Amino acid sequence: MKYRIKYLPDTIVDRKEIKDYLAKYYESTVKKFFAHLKERITQLEEFPYSCPIYEEDPDYRTLTVGEYGGVD
Repeated sequence: MKYRIKYLPDTIVDRKEIKDYLAKYYESTVKKFFAHLKERITQLEEFPYSCPIYEEDPDYRTLTVGEYGGVD
């Protein structure tokens, strides 16, 4: 069974900031990072309990990709 992913509003901002940062300093990494992010989100859809609970709202989980967190 797949679960529906719901993003916190800050997550959208975080994704844009990560993309802008990587594009500025590590342009070749942008596609790889977001491909990996997509894989991790797919895993979260299938196994939501594999990620820790987001402390500020227990209805959410925290997903970390590489050195970047905040993808909930």
